[in-house]
This record gives sequence, C-alpha cells and structure tokens, in this order.
Amino acid sequence: MTPRDQHLLFRRYPLEGVVRIGSTDAPTPYHIYDGSMLFIGGTADGTRARELLRGERLTPILDDQGSALMALWVCNFTAASLDPHHELQFSIFASPQPEPPVEAHPLAIFRLLALNPRAVMVCHGLWNNTPLVVEYNRSHLGLDARLCASRISATEAANEGRMQFGFDDFEGGGCIAEGDVLIPGRQGRRILLDLLRHVGVGGTLNAARSPFIHVPVANPITPDLPENRVAHTYAVNDSQVLRPYDGSQDHLAIHHPLYAALRFRPAFVQQAEGVRFVYLRPEALPVPAAAV
Repeated sequence: MTPRDQHLLFRRYPLEGVVRIGSTDAPTPYHIYDGSMLFIGGTADGTRARELLRGERLTPILDDQGSALMALWVCNFTAASLDPHHELQFSIFASPQPEPPVEAHPLAIFRLLALNPRAVMVCHGLWNNTPLVVEYNRSHLGLDARLCASRISATEAANEGRMQFGFDDFEGGGCIAEGDVLIPGRQGRRILLDLLRHVGVGGTLNAARSPFIHVPVANPITPDLPENRVAHTYAVNDSQVLRPYDGSQDHLAIHHPLYAALRFRPAFVQQAEGVRFVYLRPEALPVPAAAV
C-alpha cells in the first residue's frame, strides 16, 4: 500500500481488481488521489430537463417554481488510478419516481442530497481529455463520455484567485463550455449560515454521520449500458469554499446546443482542493415504491 492509498477513504474502498479497456488493464474502482473540483450549481428550464431525460427511468426533480436542479463540474485530477486527466460534466438531479417539488432556494441541491435518499445526480454530458478515461467511463461505468481538448488554469492574487477553463469537443469540434470564476481565499460566514438554515437539523446530522461526501450518480441509457443504474461516489477534500455565483465577477458560457438549451442559471460556486474521490461500480436502481 502506497502513502496515497492509506487515507481512510481508500482503505474503505480499495482497488480490488482490473478491467480490460481496449488493450489496457485498468484498475477498479476509479480512484482520484489529488486534484481540484469546481462545482457550479443552479437551476435549468424544467420542461427542457424533462425532454432531456425522456426515455430514461428517471424524472427530473423540480423546485416549486418549475425549475430543474442542475450542476456543472470542472475537474482537474492531478493524481488518479487512471493517470491525471480533466473532466467536464453536466448533471441533472432526478429520482426513479416522481417527487414533490422542493423549495426554490439557491442551495436546494445540498438539501436534496442530504434529505432525499431517492435523489440521484444524472451524469448526462461528460467529457474527458484522455482516451483511456473516456473508454473506461463508457465501457465500465456506462457513462456517455466523449473526448475533448481542455484547458484549466488558476491565478492567485491577494486573498483570492480565479479559475479559467475551456473544453472543446474532439468529434464535433467547437467549444462545449468556458468560464472564468472567482475563488475566494477564505470561506464567507453568511452563506454557511444560510446553508445550515436551509438544510436544517436533519440534513446536517445526516451529513455529519459520514466522514465522506456521498453522491449517488446515475448513468443515462447508452449502447454500452442500456439501462439506468446508480453508482455510489464518495469524496473528501482538504479544503473547500462555497459562495454565491455573481454574474458581475463570474463568467460562464455553455455553447453545446443540447445543454445551452437548458438555460442554466448558476446560483452558487464551490471550489474544492486536495480532492480524494472514489466511484464504485454501477448497480441496479432502487425500484420505485409504487412499483413494489
């Protein structure tokens, strides 16, 4: 066991085998040992989110204003079981069964994940910048991964920094998404208090019971995996900063027509450093209660 494997997360979920990816043996489960993760959460057009998931066994979770909960992820994984790589992901939050609307709130995603055990994050649009990771995600995890050219950079100034990123599709050409966002040097107190109030005592206790951040991820139906399944993911970060998205100092442009049509409205930005992450093998979705 190497020093990077000795963290509690990797002792709990160790590498346990290999899978054949083309002519390469790749370790499983998927491990990230270090890197950064930018999480931009918000809402999308509810009608268009339903259209996006038409044909899936999953229904978008809407708020009481009719908007779907959506996120964009930008990851710079500098040490990983599949070697360093970048990732861009578009996600819609959904359930195997229709759910009542959640309260419209900038931090609604956190409350949903803390309190609704049926909620999953559908990894609908996924791009990586190495062929090995693309093929692993497609053939082993059932994700609709595609190859991209990517650039992620960070600059630092007094008490704050910025992250710039851009992703270009290898197959179709053109920019998928690009951005330039502020990363504060310290955590603001106001948004943390807002988060605690919105998530509530129950959600806070649920989160505190685990040493890891748990997000169940569902795949879209693809030729490699012609059914929706759910993969449990676990993460722990050395540091993370959460703040409201501010259009006066943040820039995000989604150019891919499928995801631009969702009319994403960013509400918050969370930047994590020293990311450790495990993505387990997909398993069957829970059967909706009405179908039991």
